[in-house]
Amino acid sequence: MRLPQSDIDIIKKVAREIWGDKVVVYLYGSRTADYEKGGDIDLLIKLPEEPEPGKIMLKKSEFIAKLEILLGEQKFDVIIETRYNYHLPIIKKALEKGVEL
Repeated sequence: MRLPQSDIDIIKKVAREIWGDKVVVYLYGSRTADYEKGGDIDLLIKLPEEPEPGKIMLKKSEFIAKLEILLGEQKFDVIIETRYNYHLPIIKKALEKGVEL
């Protein structure tokens, strides 16, 4: 995995601040492969309960903004699993091949 432990700790801390202590964060995509170079930081957020309607995008934006402040301006791709999208191939792939942080 090509993500320093300090970055992992920050990602987990910010996710808990936004969504609570039971949130689970997965890293997936190119950053999980040690042999690849570059790439954005692909994150799947698995919430312990369904988020409030209308708040998903606000909290997602807050999450990404805090990460950019703490980790520097980088490309973050964040997917939040909900009851409406859990069946999508990208989410299934992220859960199967991703790494829980």
